[in-house]
Formats: sequence, structure tokens, C-alpha cells
Amino acid sequence: MNMRFFTVVIVFLCACNSKVNDPKAVWLKSIDSLEQILKQSEGLPDVKIARKMISMYWDFAQYHKDDPMAPEYLLRAGDIAGGINDPYLRADCYKFLSDSFPKFNKIENAWYLLAFTYDADLNNREAAKPYYLQVIQSAKDTNLVADSKARMQTIDSLTYDELVQKIIGNNLKLQ
Repeated sequence: MNMRFFTVVIVFLCACNSKVNDPKAVWLKSIDSLEQILKQSEGLPDVKIARKMISMYWDFAQYHKDDPMAPEYLLRAGDIAGGINDPYLRADCYKFLSDSFPKFNKIENAWYLLAFTYDADLNNREAAKPYYLQVIQSAKDTNLVADSKARMQTIDSLTYDELVQKIIGNNLKLQ
């Protein structure tokens, strides 16, 4: 099924069923409908539907920055992008969240996920460093801080994959 047609149908149905002619309400109803479709899928999500969901989240956040769900939707978009193995899109979602919603109550999670994506998925350690440092300086979650500190100790000498191999090797020796 053509994805554009599918999206138009969802928006149209939501608009017809909506008692309010509020475009934001229709948008939120469309997001909810597509979320339900994604939740019902077994295993990995359909890539086209996942990309449409990411696009809807992104657009909502872009046009409704005052809505408290906007940063949450970007966090979800990043998670979905990770689920379809698109680390560039994942990084873009977390970067948009970080840049546009610095007061978001989960901003430390976004910084950490952005650092991790740059580091582990994109092998861009230089881009990861400032976000690991932001977590260390600002986060209240001790696990995020501890992980960020540990990674900063090795980031210049080991890639993320090399670090994982070293940890696995040390654990095997301890057993």
C-alpha cells in the first residue's frame, strides 16, 4: 500500500471522527492511530510505517514546540530509528531534541543516547565527547554519569567495539 495514501486515510479518518476541528487534535489522533499500528506489529516494525511515525513525531515537535509531548515524541522517534537500524536518523532525532528542548526533564537521557549513537553506531568519538561530558556535568542519574565517565577514560584509545571486546575478554578471564 502506498505510504502517502495510508497516511492520508489515517488523517482523514481521524478528522472525520473528531468532534473538534482543531488541527493539533487531529494530528495527535493521527499519531495515536499510527502508534497503535506499530504496537500491534510483531517483531521488528515495518520500516515504512516506522519512518512515517518518526516523521509525524518530528513534524509535531517542529510545529508544536510549546507542547510538553514534543520532546517526548523526539525521544520516541530516536528509539524507533534505532529499531530500524538507522543511526544517522537516530542521532538527528536526539540532536534536534537536545538543541530545541534543553529544559526537557529527560534531557540527560537524550545527551547520553546521542553520545552513545555517535560513539557506538557511527564511530564518531569526537562528536560523542561533548555529550558524554554534558551528562557527567549535569546528570542526576548516577548510572548515566558512571557510564559516561567510564567511556571518557577510554574514548581516545579504544573504539566502542574495542572497549566491548576488552570488557568481554576481562569477564571471561575472571570466570
